[in-house]
Amino acid sequence: MNGAMTAEENFGTQRIAYMNITDFIQEMEGEAAAAEGQTLSLQEQVKEQEALLEELGEETTVSEEKLEAMQEDIDRAEELLDREEELQADIEALEEDYDAQKADQEEALAEDLAELEQELEAKSDELEKLLADIETKEEELEAIGSSITAKQAEPVSYPAGTAIVGIDMEPGRYLAEPIGSGSNFAVYSGSGSLEYNLILSTRPDHGVEEVSIFLFDDYMIDARTPYTLTPIDE
Repeated sequence: MNGAMTAEENFGTQRIAYMNITDFIQEMEGEAAAAEGQTLSLQEQVKEQEALLEELGEETTVSEEKLEAMQEDIDRAEELLDREEELQADIEALEEDYDAQKADQEEALAEDLAELEQELEAKSDELEKLLADIETKEEELEAIGSSITAKQAEPVSYPAGTAIVGIDMEPGRYLAEPIGSGSNFAVYSGSGSLEYNLILSTRPDHGVEEVSIFLFDDYMIDARTPYTLTPIDE
């Protein structure tokens, strides 16, 4: 009996072994349950993370769309700025061109104005000279007394009384002047109408000193005092 295990000992040993196995199984089951709990917790965390990632993804998508829109706005703004710079450069170039053309035109106008002023001054001088010449000619004409030029002939004297044109003198134009103090001088046509009636006189403020008359055939001169007739060119 000493060398062999009794049935009771064997049962006891087996019972201890069984109990150890049961404890182990229970322990393992506990650990498994704990592990399962941890697994569920991890799964929930994963789901939460996935949901969070999904939300973040949506927000990221929205943010990307906003960023794209903002980038488009920025690009458009940069294009507008570039266009503004181009327009500003064009405006400055046009202003410079305008200023240059304006300066050229002002210079040309100034030159034209100077030429016109010189021409005006020359014309003014010419006009003054012309007026002076006219004044001189008027003085010469006034000195002559009239534009009638006497023929190169001696005046013919006639006595007081009547004279008939065509008999006593030739028809024509004559300058009649008194001899002495003078008196009434009249000329009648061939039909008897009075053509001239005046006083030929050398006395101041008493008649005229000379008169130009046209004499035709059959005209009659009636003079109270002697006179002269000088043929003149018309």
